[in-house]
Amino acid sequence: MSEHEDRIRELFDRADTLPYGPEERALLEEAIAVAEEAGDEELAYEARLRLTSSANMTGDTETMIASFGWTVGMHDRDPSRFPSRIGGDDLLFQYKWMASRLMAHPDFPLGEVDAVHADMAERYRAAGVGPSGVLQSRFFTAIQRGDLAAAARLREERELAPEDEYSHCDACVRNEDALFFELSGDHDRALAVYDEIIDGGLSCGAEPETSESEALLPYLRAGRLDDARRAHLRSYRAVRGRDDADNVGVIANHLVFCAVTGNEARGLAMLERHIGMLAADPLNLAGRLHALTAVAVLLDAVARAGHPDAIVRGADTPELEAVLGHHEGPWTTESLATVAWRRAEELADAFDARNGTAARRRALDGARALAAERYDVPVNSDSFQSRVHTGVGPARSTRADWLLAAREAMSVGALDEATAAAARAEALPEDGSLTALLGLRVQILLADEDADAEAVEELIAERVAALRAAGRASRADSEADLGVLLFGRGTAEDLPRLSDALAVAIDRRADDETVVDLRVSIAELELREGRVGPETVASLDAALDRADGTTEPRETRAVIGFLRAHALIALERIEDAVEQVDAILADVHLPRFLRLPALRLRMQLHLATGDPAAGLDDAEELMAITTAIGHRDALIDTSRVSAQLLAECGRPEEAAARVQFALAQLPPGEHALRLALLLDIGRYQEGLGSHEVAAETLEDAYRAAHDAAADASVVSEVLWWWGEAALGSGEAGLAANLWDGAIEVATTGDAPVQAAQAGISLGQLLFQMGQESSVDVLTAAADAAAQGENEQQRLAALHRRAQAKARFGDATALDDLAEVAAFARDNEAEWLIADVEDSRARALEALGRTDEAVPVALAAADRFLAVGDEGASAMAELFAARVLAGHDRGEEAVSVYRSVVDHLPRGTEAADGVGLEFGALLERLGRTDEAEQARRGGLDIESRD
Repeated sequence: MSEHEDRIRELFDRADTLPYGPEERALLEEAIAVAEEAGDEELAYEARLRLTSSANMTGDTETMIASFGWTVGMHDRDPSRFPSRIGGDDLLFQYKWMASRLMAHPDFPLGEVDAVHADMAERYRAAGVGPSGVLQSRFFTAIQRGDLAAAARLREERELAPEDEYSHCDACVRNEDALFFELSGDHDRALAVYDEIIDGGLSCGAEPETSESEALLPYLRAGRLDDARRAHLRSYRAVRGRDDADNVGVIANHLVFCAVTGNEARGLAMLERHIGMLAADPLNLAGRLHALTAVAVLLDAVARAGHPDAIVRGADTPELEAVLGHHEGPWTTESLATVAWRRAEELADAFDARNGTAARRRALDGARALAAERYDVPVNSDSFQSRVHTGVGPARSTRADWLLAAREAMSVGALDEATAAAARAEALPEDGSLTALLGLRVQILLADEDADAEAVEELIAERVAALRAAGRASRADSEADLGVLLFGRGTAEDLPRLSDALAVAIDRRADDETVVDLRVSIAELELREGRVGPETVASLDAALDRADGTTEPRETRAVIGFLRAHALIALERIEDAVEQVDAILADVHLPRFLRLPALRLRMQLHLATGDPAAGLDDAEELMAITTAIGHRDALIDTSRVSAQLLAECGRPEEAAARVQFALAQLPPGEHALRLALLLDIGRYQEGLGSHEVAAETLEDAYRAAHDAAADASVVSEVLWWWGEAALGSGEAGLAANLWDGAIEVATTGDAPVQAAQAGISLGQLLFQMGQESSVDVLTAAADAAAQGENEQQRLAALHRRAQAKARFGDATALDDLAEVAAFARDNEAEWLIADVEDSRARALEALGRTDEAVPVALAAADRFLAVGDEGASAMAELFAARVLAGHDRGEEAVSVYRSVVDHLPRGTEAADGVGLEFGALLERLGRTDEAEQARRGGLDIESRD
């Protein structure tokens, strides 16, 4: 084999390992280039056969048509050198795609479509192939044209034609049948076919996700709202990450679903994620018409929901200008909806003119009528709260305005913005604020650890001169002597010098401002160096006593109070610290650059003291201030902390919305922070019980982890949470794969705690599935936890391993439980003691030691009851009752069942289930009247034995 043949075969082999997409396409294009350079027509032909299939699967109509035409020409020239089939790629099979592709652009006349069908039919006959594939293609193009009468006739012919290897797959045939029935008004039959595809597990390259998306409106209109929600979540998850222009119709269907189900914010976020689809595959104008219509329907719904001026991010990209036309400024939902309807009408008219029908215009009329349809199917993903406009702040024209802007920027750590605002202030006429401005400039310079010392000294000297000119000689002398020490710089070695300066100032009866500044500087240095003591608080109290004598008493009191609160925290006087911050914030006229750090501190104190609800008002004010200031990092930080508060107050939906707001502030390229925010959102959505939506978010987080080159502990954490969401969505197989992946990543990357976390989850799942391999997985998890020195995690792994061992007959399960029980007793963990006893009872039963199991289970029930867990107590008793009933000890089981009924709330699903179970036992014992009472949940407690 020649060198170029080796290279092409290697490229083919690599392409075969990849899904259809950019990487696979690049390999095929390289193979074509190598073959053409070598003059090898046979290999170039084989590569183009592959390219036609690839282009079809990725929605690249232009490449597909060109490649197909070239291969047909080569085959006709010499069929022996260029056979119709090579491996899995078949020219005759590819004919099935061509007519519908031509129908998707109104510039291709119907005569060309008919010619393709005639050529296809002739080639099939010559090859001895039946007409099924040709009839199916003609059937679908008749649907595309809007000629349903012709489609009905062709469908009847297809039903009579025998199937062969060139027939369309069952999933695709049924999908097109369902579409035909829906367009014909036979909605029940359409739904029945969609159900066959979805429930029957039929699949191909685009199924079942295409059928699931097309069934959304039929499901809603039939009142099957839960089915619609499930189909939406499954189908969208299947396509959301694919770089495939052929998914445009599926995405469009999901946008319409969001528009009519009250999920407008989710729909808008989806549109922004996929808005490039409007310019994808320029020859597929049928897909573009579908997408434009869906965009218009969605954006009209967004406007009706009260957001006509919401910005549609990404709509102003150059690629979309060819589709939407030129537009000054960002697109709003209202303006984009107007243009989308207009472009859709233009395309509909072009198709109808070519097709000789009015089908496309009728479809547009039907889309407009969707405004009257509304179904309540909450998905709980995105929120319009994440789209709050941060604004540009008030107009600024004076030096005081810009000085305030610089202070606000400093308060959120925005040094560049603070520097720029200070420069603007300095360029304006003096208004008596020169010393304050120079002081702020010094602080800005010193905020940089690598500040130019000479530049700082020059600026302090300039400020000293300004202080003297303003008549503040005492402060000028202090700064001239102490320099940067009065601006928060210095080390523990500088404390004696500052203390001496303070003593001298007091002895000389220096003015209030000088004394206060020295006390503040000493406290700042003591806090930074960890040398806080009661004397620190006392010194700050003394400073507060003289604050009224300073040039800015309100600001001075706030600064002293803030330092005092931090000193109290260092002394573990948390309640006093909260009281101090309360006093600062009681001043309603305090400038917001001083309110902001105080609010942040009080909010963090409420979190630390386990009283998150008390911090919610602070969180809202802090959000308002940072939103008004508009600094990105502060907005993100504040959003995350306030989200934590909301989550701990049992409001995960609002917490997720708050972090989505933070995510909306993030510019491109911030991969690590994007990962952190997505992980936050996914956790909150999981806490909300929105497992499917959480899975979407966590899949995005996994991609962000890849982009951020995150370390193993973070990647495995993302995979663990994704596995939790998958399990909650009913996808146990996916959860197992994700946790297995998390273990591999964590083990390889030396992250034992994360390896143990994923191992415990995977082991528990395998145990529930009856897999004996759960024991080995949990053993590895326990070992990883030991390596990570996480004793509680190790014992959790042992506890679950004991349960698995017992199920599979290994008596050493009891040794594991004894170790966990010893830990629980040593730590007085009463609930855990009860839980281990419950597990021991079940292990004893699994090991065939029934006589021991029952009393242990009943003792566990008593322990659960003692710590107030009636539900767990009832479950332990129920286990004991079942064991007794299952071992012909029914009369003994009766009293235990009665106790179970006692501990379960009447009318609950659990109580009803136990009642039926208890009734069946009483029936077997011949106690018919009592059995009936038990089944009805009305057994008279007072009359029991």
